[in-house]
Amino acid sequence: MRCRVSGGFTLVEVLVAALVLAIGVMGAVAAQTVALRTRAQSALMSRGVQLATSFADRMRANTVQMRAPDSSNPYLQVRYDSAAAPGVSEQPPRMCRTGSACDSAQLAGFDVYELQRELRASFPKGR
Repeated sequence: MRCRVSGGFTLVEVLVAALVLAIGVMGAVAAQTVALRTRAQSALMSRGVQLATSFADRMRANTVQMRAPDSSNPYLQVRYDSAAAPGVSEQPPRMCRTGSACDSAQLAGFDVYELQRELRASFPKGR
């Protein structure tokens, strides 16, 4: 009887190993893509929470306007058009910064303007 000694891999074994490796690499690439997308979504959600918290603090600080009826309260009439141009074209109703004299309605209008400006800067192109 003759004993046959095998000295290497067959072509089928090499092809199966290459297929298994290719499937593993494709899975790793898919996982990386999902991780990048999730990170981008988390960053957008985090920025949205920061803007909402900041605006809520501004609303809490302006108690006179928060006690006003819903129809005359600028804080409760905020609308954001995500399809609008990224730049803010209109000027604020009145620049209410530190040291300037503004009543509560002017301050509320300025807060709404600032929120819309920050939204356009944070979420360009209608995201």
